[in-house]
Amino acid sequence: MSVDEALRKELAVEQRRANLGEGGIPSLEALDRRRHQIATVGVIVAIGMLVVVLVATNVIALGSNRWIDGNLARFATIGFGVAMVLYAFDQERHLRRVERHRGELVALDCGIASDLLTAGIVLDSVCALHASIELGTVIPTIVDQGCGLLGAERAVLFLADEDHQMEVVQDADGHAAMSMPTAELVMNRESVVAVTGAVGTDIGVPIAADGTVLGVLVLPGVLTDRLTDDLRTVLTRFGTEAAQALANARRYEAAVFLLDVTPV
Repeated sequence: MSVDEALRKELAVEQRRANLGEGGIPSLEALDRRRHQIATVGVIVAIGMLVVVLVATNVIALGSNRWIDGNLARFATIGFGVAMVLYAFDQERHLRRVERHRGELVALDCGIASDLLTAGIVLDSVCALHASIELGTVIPTIVDQGCGLLGAERAVLFLADEDHQMEVVQDADGHAAMSMPTAELVMNRESVVAVTGAVGTDIGVPIAADGTVLGVLVLPGVLTDRLTDDLRTVLTRFGTEAAQALANARRYEAAVFLLDVTPV
């Protein structure tokens, strides 16, 4: 049984015990309405017990009260009071469980929806990266798609040369100098890194495949919060696909060059 199914089963049980039914996820308004119903029943029971006690002790006259035994009324009052308290406590316990399971289920559904949305965005980026094998198209596509994943307005793309030195190949806003430390850190760690500064967090994404780092995409000042594990996974996947697209483009350029220089 999956986590989703187990939560829904437990939620249905608690809803039934709290007299909320089993159809769907109860709203917060429905939970508050159920609490108000319990409170109303408690008030009615309390008023009834008070009237019985007053009649039994001859405080108020309600016709002939010979049929009401004073001692029996006291015991009945105590019994009804205890039963009502236990009933309200039990219902509140189930309502709290319903609230907890409801929150867990909503969070799970939101997480699944977020994962599906993220998967769709990554798939779109991957398709865009592999839409062309021309190096002049692949390089700006890597920058554009990387910016799109995080909503960044700018990015710097470094590619490694034969000596594994970083060379700037895309820097429209002139942020290469301040982005170089992040790129070097990515080269050393070969993983997604986050460098927090005064204006936000710079994200460095390795363009790597098969253990070889072909370049680094730096997105300056795009995050104000920490780099989450889910986001790290998404960016790592993007970097791998970008590296494959870049490697294919380089092979294509090399093949075209060889065809151009080979004598007929």
